[in-house]
Amino acid sequence: MSDKPEARAFFRSAVVEYDRAHYSARSFMTVRLERVLEIVDALALPPGARVLECGCGPGHLVAALLRRGFDVVAIDTSPAMLALTRERARATPGGSPPRLQLASLEQLPHQDASFELVCSTGVIEYLRDDATALREMARVLRPGGHLVLSVTNAWSPVFVAERAIEFLKRQAWLRRAFNALWTRLGNSPVRARHFAVRRHRPSRLREAFATAGFRPPDGVYFHFLPWPHPLDRLFPDVSARLGAPLERFGRGPLGVLGEGYLAVCEKPRV
Repeated sequence: MSDKPEARAFFRSAVVEYDRAHYSARSFMTVRLERVLEIVDALALPPGARVLECGCGPGHLVAALLRRGFDVVAIDTSPAMLALTRERARATPGGSPPRLQLASLEQLPHQDASFELVCSTGVIEYLRDDATALREMARVLRPGGHLVLSVTNAWSPVFVAERAIEFLKRQAWLRRAFNALWTRLGNSPVRARHFAVRRHRPSRLREAFATAGFRPPDGVYFHFLPWPHPLDRLFPDVSARLGAPLERFGRGPLGVLGEGYLAVCEKPRV
């Protein structure tokens, strides 16, 4: 998932809890998955098309791609995430089993021009830069193939209190006291994060796509919240009810308020 050892350890340490916390109700991950599948369906790829997911996590996108009849290959740097993906794929009816590999996005173990579609969500923001990963994904795409890539939006106001919140989460005594109550309410425990997550400016990302040889992307913002983090976790039901209708602004001038940005771009045929 990341070239940062501390980030890898963070995501490997609580795989099942991560899956339950982020995919059991409306969240950044569930909305992102919906938008990705909308884009994939609009591409109208034929059954059997070869698709690579870079950073498969717990395997929700892999399962959805299998249901669409694609030939799926997926990589991740976490053996536990790959195991969870394998379990989810086995429970998915139809299609051939996916090929799962322990590998890095910055050094893909695939030949040039191997895939019609490459998807990568929730990965590139944990790398030190974009250039190597984008070059690798461009390399393995066939001419005319598409890349679907998501990032977190640097302009979103939901991050206004992030530095203060992360500082408080790193205070062990405060985290223990909070989790004693938080977990009694049926929630996954809050964990401290000791690494930075890069936020992308969509305009800079478009420049990076061009440098890597892609055509100009089409983009959509996603996951709108009525207030900053972490109020969405404190009031999840209200956040979902108020945030869900705002998704219609993803392609308009108010889209910049969305927490995430999802781009799809084509590798030129010549």
